[in-house]
Order: sequence, then C-alpha cells, then structure tokens
Amino acid sequence: MVEETIREIRAAEARADEIVKEAREKSVITAEQTETKARQIEEKTIAEARERAEELARQTEEKARLKEAEAETLLEKEIRQLKSAAEKKKEEAVDLVISLLV
Repeated sequence: MVEETIREIRAAEARADEIVKEAREKSVITAEQTETKARQIEEKTIAEARERAEELARQTEEKARLKEAEAETLLEKEIRQLKSAAEKKKEEAVDLVISLLV
C-alpha cells in the first residue's frame, strides 16, 4: 500500500513535471508568436506612416505648384496692367507734346 502510494505520488509528480514542461513550451511559443505579431504590427504601422508622409509631401508639393502658378498668373496680369498704363502715359505724353507744338 505504501509502495502504491509512492508510485501514485511519483506518477502525479511526473504528470505535474510534464504539465510544467508543456506550459513552458507553450509560453515560449506564445512569446515568439507575440513578438512576431508585434514586429508585423510595427512594420505595418511604419509602412502606413511612410505612405501617409509621402502623400502629404505630394499634396504639399502640389499646393506649392498651384501657389506658384497662381503667383505667376497674378504677376503676368500686373505686368500687362503696368504695360497698358505705361502705353497710356506714353500716348498722353505724345498728345501733350503735339498740343504744345501746335
């Protein structure tokens, strides 16, 4: 009876050791899976951030091009207006000279 109890205790200890061993193995596997998943999430987040930054850079460049084109258009308009005003002043000066000569 004592021997059987000892065998049962040893068998229970062996089962407990096996359970602890399996738990450790599962813990290692879970840790590896968690690390892999974390790495994947990090890579995905970095890729998304990179894409967003590139998109923002493209948008900024496009806005800059539009502003530059707008400024160029306004400058051309102002130049035309100044040329027109200069032509009118020139015509007025010519008319004034002619009226003084007559």
